[in-house]
Amino acid sequence: VRYTVRCKSKESLINQRRDSIFDLLTLGSIDNEYLNEIIKARLIELIKAADLDYARLNSEDWRQDLLDNPTIVGSCRSIDSALQMTLLLFYCNYFLAFLVEAEKYSLFDSCKFLISKRNDGIYRSLTHIWFDCLRSLFQSIPRKITVMGTVEIPLIFDLCLPCAQLEHQIIRQIYENLDANSPEDKLLDFAMEQLRDTSVYGKNIENILDDTNLFEHYFHDQLAVLLDELGINHLSVSFTQELLTKNPSLTVEQKLEHLLIYQDELIRLLNVFEIGLEIIGEDNWKLENQFRILNETDIDTFHNSTNLYVLTQLGQQFYQVPPQQSFHHDRFYEYNRDPLIETTLMNLIELLVSSSVIDRADNIVQVSTVFSLIEQTILALNYYE
Repeated sequence: VRYTVRCKSKESLINQRRDSIFDLLTLGSIDNEYLNEIIKARLIELIKAADLDYARLNSEDWRQDLLDNPTIVGSCRSIDSALQMTLLLFYCNYFLAFLVEAEKYSLFDSCKFLISKRNDGIYRSLTHIWFDCLRSLFQSIPRKITVMGTVEIPLIFDLCLPCAQLEHQIIRQIYENLDANSPEDKLLDFAMEQLRDTSVYGKNIENILDDTNLFEHYFHDQLAVLLDELGINHLSVSFTQELLTKNPSLTVEQKLEHLLIYQDELIRLLNVFEIGLEIIGEDNWKLENQFRILNETDIDTFHNSTNLYVLTQLGQQFYQVPPQQSFHHDRFYEYNRDPLIETTLMNLIELLVSSSVIDRADNIVQVSTVFSLIEQTILALNYYE
């Protein structure tokens, strides 16, 4: 097995992750049942159901197989040893088939996350989701397994739920099948209906959409897969998720519409922040500082002492407070889509032209190039021009 990652800086994490899998298989447990016993029981069932006739059809003479197999030839010095190695390779082949599917299903990452939530209220729901996906995993492994060579497995780190990458494919398919001529409200209704009908999580998707904590992890995973697919390295999942979900007025459906019906727009938006954060640095920008929920007692005293715009919410209304200014009722903010995203885009520009960022840049040409790229990308946006 050879693990691969899109981002070269994450290659050093591969060995750490391999060690964590060994720890899970030896020490990890779910509901007092060790993970290795759970997997072992299902592997035995898989092997019992193996199509041995198919294996025989692909072998003219088992004795010749013993002589031709480089592992057996190179390591065995007796017939008895060769027979034992043959059995071992047979079992290893099935374990490798399981491992490939397990990584495709994010089984180990989600198991690690599940164990970390043992004392949380969502543990029962996570356990149910995990075991349902485990059953689906073993059903997906073919009963006709041929000898497998080196297998490349692309990795995405820190996924919370199993089957996140499979769910991403389903969401992408829903998006691609939308009728662009339909009204926006109809599009979202149709997309949500399709998601409920086709989600890899089956009936569990309702629980995921209804439970705030579960949905947070579900949305995290979908963003993580998308960022990896786009090869985005300077924009973290946490920053992206906060950007898209911090607005407290958004419903679950409104959060999902970024993925379900505005995915191309979302990709352009992510590219804007990827370009900007490469020079700004995510550590130098705290999104929580640019949004405040106020009450009537705050409005007379609130003053924006930062050099960025601050979006404030008073009741159901949004107000934007410019840098170094105080709150005023006449600054009611009119927006096209999400006021927080619009404000964040404005602050991105403010940061790019700030003296601190210019001083950190290698040269003024770098800043100019980044600014030009962002300008071109923003002009391509439909809802955040």
